[in-house]
Amino acid sequence: MTNCKGELDASIPTDAEPPLPVDTLFDVLSDWRRRRVLWRLDTEDDPVALADLAALLVACSNSTLDSDAARVSLHHSILPRLAAEGLVTYDRNAGQVVLSDLGAQLRPYVAHARKLDPNASD
Repeated sequence: MTNCKGELDASIPTDAEPPLPVDTLFDVLSDWRRRRVLWRLDTEDDPVALADLAALLVACSNSTLDSDAARVSLHHSILPRLAAEGLVTYDRNAGQVVLSDLGAQLRPYVAHARKLDPNASD
């Protein structure tokens, strides 16, 4: 699935604390690649292959990002950052990623950020 813009039926809760400190939440969501990875993982019940996430980033890129560069970025930057925040579990040996329970709690924030993203396309 390489749909760049997805719609999730979620609204940002106004009566609860965010699942992460606000600065961390905004920092995580400040990168379009991290937002798309979180959204994609949230649409799957099973682990997602690194190659599938790389294909998504290439499809959503407004530049000349190729699949090798996308895989390197995922492996060395994007996924380790998301894993460090407890949002995903990344099995480097299997090349599989799954959204954590904490990551799933970001659903309304990711959906809202995607709606505001001028570079997101269908």
